[in-house]
Amino acid sequence: MLKNRKKLLKVSLYIFLLICFSMMLNVQIIAKTINSGTIKLAHSEPEIDIISTPYFALTSVFKDIVERETQGRFKVEIYPTKQLGDLRSMMEQCARGIIEMTTGQNSGLLSSYYPDIQAFDIPYLFRNTEIGRSVLSGPFGQKMTKEIIEASGLRVLAYFPSALRNFANNVREIRTPDDMKGLKIRTMEIPIHMKLVSSLGAAPTPISWQELYTALQAGVIDGNEQPPYLMRTAKLYEVQKYYTLDGHFLNLVLFMVNEDFFQKLSASDQNVIKYAAKQAQLAFLGIIMAKEAEDLKFLAEKGMKITALTPEEYQMFRDKAQPVVIEELKKKISPAMIDELLKAVEEAEKK
Repeated sequence: MLKNRKKLLKVSLYIFLLICFSMMLNVQIIAKTINSGTIKLAHSEPEIDIISTPYFALTSVFKDIVERETQGRFKVEIYPTKQLGDLRSMMEQCARGIIEMTTGQNSGLLSSYYPDIQAFDIPYLFRNTEIGRSVLSGPFGQKMTKEIIEASGLRVLAYFPSALRNFANNVREIRTPDDMKGLKIRTMEIPIHMKLVSSLGAAPTPISWQELYTALQAGVIDGNEQPPYLMRTAKLYEVQKYYTLDGHFLNLVLFMVNEDFFQKLSASDQNVIKYAAKQAQLAFLGIIMAKEAEDLKFLAEKGMKITALTPEEYQMFRDKAQPVVIEELKKKISPAMIDELLKAVEEAEKK
């Protein structure tokens, strides 16, 4: 009788463990795949209308496609205008999985995770945005995407090489590097950006985006550097007189998703996310490209003097700044990365 009880106890224990193991296995299977839910997408820009604020076009297209193609299984919640924090905070939240996605991210902020992204801060690297788009959509961009995932846990769904950044100021017209001397120019708190400004003889002054307008208005700084569409949307034309189209940096915007979240999606849902991001990219860049000439006309009508450099003047800026910044970059990132990028640019220019 005792033996039968022990045998029955062993069988019961075995069945209990088998059930527990089965439940654990089912939980693991469920955890590996997300079939529905809410996707939080955060960025820092306002969403007023599709034309004047192109981020509205970006998020609207992405949201519409994802919700439609998943038959409403996924809902996309948009958090614009820094509702969830500044750019750096939103990137960190996305890397940690607190939010699923963020866009409008500046490539320089990604350098804390992936230092080699700073290669894109070589000044006067791209003569136009089309060359930048070719490089980013080609083998170089694809290789970089994989390295960013490994380094940060963030997947770049799309690169938005939106426009070239130019210098604006209140003191004088800028046509040569000598015209930069002594000017206090606002930069982001990115060392290489500051190095560019100092290499041209100006004084780099890091100031937050939120404080930029007021600092220009009060004369704390003389100028800043932005692409045309941001000069307009941020109303910087109200506090700046001169705008020189030197195109020193490519304004590279990133659309990113948390990699762990992405990998828990089914293959078909991953394809929906990638397709939606691509269409959002086309919508955003299409508006930026279509509006650039009109934006410059608008700035001129508001009283800004727009200066287009001759090829010879452009080369003066490039010769002055590029070697200095490249030498500084080689102390921070892989020289091989710099060489690969320069080669990719050269090949894109030949196409």
